[in-house]
Amino acid sequence: MLTALTSGLRKCINLLSTHALKGLGLLGLLAAVFAYLIVADTTQASPSSQAGRLEVRIKRVTLVNDYEDNIKGTFDRGARIRAEVAIEDLRDAASIAANAPDYQAQYTLSFAINSLRAGIVYQGRDDAANLRTITLTPGEEGIVNLIWNVPYGFTAGEYNFRVEISTEDGPDQVEHHLQREFRITANSRYVHLSDKRHDFGNIRDEETPRTDLIIIAPINRDAGDLTWRVTEWPKWVELINPPPDPDDSTRSIEITNNGYVILQVSDTVLFGNFVDESVVISTNAGEYIVKVSARINRHASGVIDDFRIRPPREFDAGDTVNFRYRIDNNGRTDVQYRVTFTVVSPSNAVIYDSSTTGEDPIVEVPDGDTSGNREFAWQIPYGALDGNYRVGIELRDAHEFSNPPFDSIDTTHSDAASFKVLEGAKIRVSPTGWQFGSVLGQSSQPQTATFSVTNIGRLTLEWQVADIPGWTELISPASLGATQSGGGVVTLRVKNNIAPSSYTGNLVINSNGGDVTAAMGVNILSGSATTPMPTQTSTPTSTATITPTASPVQTATNTPTPTATHTPVVIVVTATPVPTDTPVPTATPMATATHTPVVIVVTATPAPTATPVPTTTPEPTDTPVPPTATPEPTATPIPTATPTNTPEPTATHTFVPPTNTAVPPTATPVPPTATHTPEPAATDTPVVEVAAAGTSAPPPPTAIQPGASDTPPGGACSESPQPVSPLTGLANLALLLSPIALAGGARWRKRRKSDGG
Repeated sequence: MLTALTSGLRKCINLLSTHALKGLGLLGLLAAVFAYLIVADTTQASPSSQAGRLEVRIKRVTLVNDYEDNIKGTFDRGARIRAEVAIEDLRDAASIAANAPDYQAQYTLSFAINSLRAGIVYQGRDDAANLRTITLTPGEEGIVNLIWNVPYGFTAGEYNFRVEISTEDGPDQVEHHLQREFRITANSRYVHLSDKRHDFGNIRDEETPRTDLIIIAPINRDAGDLTWRVTEWPKWVELINPPPDPDDSTRSIEITNNGYVILQVSDTVLFGNFVDESVVISTNAGEYIVKVSARINRHASGVIDDFRIRPPREFDAGDTVNFRYRIDNNGRTDVQYRVTFTVVSPSNAVIYDSSTTGEDPIVEVPDGDTSGNREFAWQIPYGALDGNYRVGIELRDAHEFSNPPFDSIDTTHSDAASFKVLEGAKIRVSPTGWQFGSVLGQSSQPQTATFSVTNIGRLTLEWQVADIPGWTELISPASLGATQSGGGVVTLRVKNNIAPSSYTGNLVINSNGGDVTAAMGVNILSGSATTPMPTQTSTPTSTATITPTASPVQTATNTPTPTATHTPVVIVVTATPVPTDTPVPTATPMATATHTPVVIVVTATPAPTATPVPTTTPEPTDTPVPPTATPEPTATPIPTATPTNTPEPTATHTFVPPTNTAVPPTATPVPPTATHTPEPAATDTPVVEVAAAGTSAPPPPTAIQPGASDTPPGGACSESPQPVSPLTGLANLALLLSPIALAGGARWRKRRKSDGG
């Protein structure tokens, strides 16, 4: 193409240079070149055929709504677009003989739909159904119609309709094209309905007219399958076609493309005035509504001809009562009746309504006929009050309960039926509820609850446990649902291994004397029955005589009180003590030794006159460790109370004369605290004194033993001095004078030695 263009331009310039440059200036030359370029471009816009020149062209394209038959530029989804394409054969008729082989030329016409946003959305050349073959003679013109249905799923927006023409032997070689822009909206209204409104008119007596067929069909079949179903219709209309969906009776089965709808006034509707109620047809192209109307009066009626209680007239609770009734249809159409029974107790409370329990009998009676004698059975509840009961009856339309009844007999009416209920069995359960409180989840002794079942009525009570809480297990009766006669006991037990939490539930007992529910609850704690629990400190008592030895003896019982043959001797030591071979304890919890005299007990054969109870004796919560040595005080103990007639401690050894009578306690034992007594330092160990010559040394003081104390019984010097026998006094005097005599004898020997004697 570029070679042909330059060749022509060159010829034009040579021609102009030979003949025209003489009379034309430069401006004329440029104008001639511009005109040539315009002609060349116009030729290339419409490609020529094999002969190298354009032989056919599309003169115009007009878009028309096919069913409305008007020119439009905007269409709805599902619309049927008709493109009117005007075509012209550009060949010269005079230059081609009528009998020439190429006098008639065949072309292929197609179209494509382009979205201005998404590009080509439909290509007609790929769809053989949309290809049109046309035949033209030289100079002939014609109009060809192309049909396209807008698919329902197309997106609303701007499009163009591009028409293309090509030779028959080269369908992909476009000879010429022309396009028109149009718009698609989101609407979808292109479904044909033969009837959009229908009036059934006046329906009387036995009439049950049908509608004319309502035809529904897609008018844009090529746009894709139209699927539809009836999804709503009035309650007085019966849908004949399409039939209701077996899986959902509120809609019809689904239909594809053409179909029809048949509606019918239901023969069960007896009266009503209905105007422009909707039948909804749902399609994949939107919803369509058909309005229907009717005025119905079938002159339906009915009366209760007979109503009474069949004998006997006295019943026990649990017995069955039979209501006898008869219905006459005195209307002009067949009727299905709904019969409702109401029972009122002696307290004027409605205890039964067959309409609320869904037990109304449905009785169909033809026009002018009778139902005959019928019976309705009702069982008196167990536990019902004794006394007189009344029964009422209502006659209604079986299919429209809200309509007024045809006939009725109220329970207060004189024609109401009546019967008497005698006293029956009545159940009583005690207690009416049970709370276990807090229970260990791993308890070795599960908690139980016991309920007493008794009969306070006339007849034999029959009962069974119907339900228990899931966190309990039934001990008695043997199983749920087991029938028991008369009174009895229900025992439940809390299950073991229940997760810690709070639980509630109900014990339910059913009987012929009524049903009873007892609320239950429990709070399960974590832990088990083997977990050590705090104990209480008991008052120490003497359970056995303890003989002191070199090692302390501990018992696991209550703290015993040691006894002695003589009154314990209290010795207060102020001089520096001499260490002995007695081992020293290392870690023994001790009572506070501050301001408390050291107690050294000299024992022999037990002969107590009274059981001394230690005062302020700490009782360890843990097992005491036996001492291995004598505790060593860190300072000289000072009595906490001023003794009566008791000599003050001096630098010499002071003693209290022993008595044959034990000192009674003066204070109540005090429970120990969790604080251990600090261990005494290893200094100032007191000397263990010997009571008398020839008497073995007393055993070392033990650690704090149960029932033992390092405080004198009865408190530090809290008692008056006791009488001393003459023999005891001489012994004590000898003990006092012996150190002085020993010291004097030693000094006399030293002086004698120094004198040379």
